[in-house]
Amino acid sequence: MMGKCNSLSQASTEPVNNQTCEKSVADHHKSIDLDIEQALAENRHDISPEFFCNSLAGSSPHLNLKSTGSTIILCHTSDDVILSIFPLLCYTLLVSLGGLVYGYDIGTVGGIVDIPAFVRKFGDHSTANGDKVFKPITKGCLVSIACLGGFVSGFVSNQTIPLIGMRFTLSLAMLVYMLGIILALIAPTYHVVIVSRLLNGLAVGISTVACPMYISEITPVKYRGVLTCFNQLFTTIGIVIGSVTMYFSATRFNSDNNAQFLYPLCQGGFLSLLAAASIWLVPESPQWLARKENNVEKVKKALSRLNYLNINDEKVIDNTVKLYDIQAVNRSNIEMNGKRARSIIRGEPKYLFRTIIGILIYGFQQFTGINFFFFYGLTIFKGIQVKSPYQIPVMLGVINLFFSSLSVYTISKFPRRHLLLFGSISLSSLMVCFTIAGAILKNKFDVTVPLILISCAFIAVFSITWGPIASVVISEMYPSTIKVKAMSICGSCAWIFNFMISLIIPTLTKYIGLGVGGGFAFATVCGGVFVYFFVPETRNTTTTVLDFHYQEKGRLYRRLCR
Repeated sequence: MMGKCNSLSQASTEPVNNQTCEKSVADHHKSIDLDIEQALAENRHDISPEFFCNSLAGSSPHLNLKSTGSTIILCHTSDDVILSIFPLLCYTLLVSLGGLVYGYDIGTVGGIVDIPAFVRKFGDHSTANGDKVFKPITKGCLVSIACLGGFVSGFVSNQTIPLIGMRFTLSLAMLVYMLGIILALIAPTYHVVIVSRLLNGLAVGISTVACPMYISEITPVKYRGVLTCFNQLFTTIGIVIGSVTMYFSATRFNSDNNAQFLYPLCQGGFLSLLAAASIWLVPESPQWLARKENNVEKVKKALSRLNYLNINDEKVIDNTVKLYDIQAVNRSNIEMNGKRARSIIRGEPKYLFRTIIGILIYGFQQFTGINFFFFYGLTIFKGIQVKSPYQIPVMLGVINLFFSSLSVYTISKFPRRHLLLFGSISLSSLMVCFTIAGAILKNKFDVTVPLILISCAFIAVFSITWGPIASVVISEMYPSTIKVKAMSICGSCAWIFNFMISLIIPTLTKYIGLGVGGGFAFATVCGGVFVYFFVPETRNTTTTVLDFHYQEKGRLYRRLCR
């Protein structure tokens, strides 16, 4: 098929006829489907993977296919569509605004639940002198309930993305976030605020799945890790904006003025509307269009927009053919294996094992203790009598932003596994130092400055290791047949881990103080051991190559984790 389209473009300087190429692509894959259907009708149980390989390769000579077990593997290392980097970067930045909203939510939620005006209006407990406060469990619920919304978002994403696409799903999620903001603005009690936080969590949960998924689908292997990192970078920018906003509100408005917490909420609503409008401007993923719709024209249009090329350009036509060839391989596997081809539990190669790896990567990321600083940093530093605690989250956010920007470089230069292992060793060591200083030495010395310095170092290391790398690795691990489902499951489980940590931290710190850091240090060490033995190296590795290695080696880490 590629040969047909190439010959059309090379034989004449005139543009390739749209209808001609669309008909050629359709006829090409229709012939493949007829061969497969005929063989299935004759003897469904005796069909071998080699038959499908021969049918596909014969119709499309540029394909490099291998059959292993019950699965066909497309081994061509250039199966990712090669796009021009500048327009690709522009669309990546627009999609990453979903990460900006998520970061803003992280940067404001901890400050809002502690800001005096919010506590005065919604506090559920009165002190001896009549001041309103939150019970530890209530404060934990206000912060962590969004994580339950994030958990639900995984199941929502799994249904909406295959049905309506990533672009529409992301824009809709940002509007849901705006709805949550409106509820919080008119809330008469903290119970309504909890509902609004649930909607906020649902929205940002969808964005944490769909944003890196979209970026990884439109990005060639060479740039995939770097550009996927932009979502995390925008998250850190959002954290800084949120922290600065909270500092401004706390110092600009009096504690009896509800604007102290209403202003940050309104700004969050504005950012979500900006993100919804911007994401709507990006083209839909060509891979999704090739999977969902049998419309070559739409695929070509999406590719031409991503490339800033004419729809009849040879690159656009060749890449359209390549996308449909990949889908032909996927269809053949589905025909051969039935529901197993899309089943996480029974799918091959090693879909269940790979999904569990993704779940645990996100789990260990949460148990590094990062949200101990981002969600409750204000509470921590108030407890050690810092004079201006609202300045600390701003400082941590700026450090997070600087080193997250640096991570764009480190991810392109160093193996993913090496960065994760370095992060595990460094983060666990820093958390031990933080625990010793905060729980043991604070009674003998003034540990304010050491605790701030350790916190800054912790944020810096996290921002170039576990912060961006976890999402990058997970977005690179799965083939298109299960990518939405697997990433949605991983994302949902990440929110459950986040919920557990966010809910229990206020209660634990009430009884054991900063000694809770010891538990995070132990969990981070376990995460390093897990990475060493089970996490594959995905840098510059296509999903089809990963499929082949999983099929050939039951334990992938023996082959790739060297």
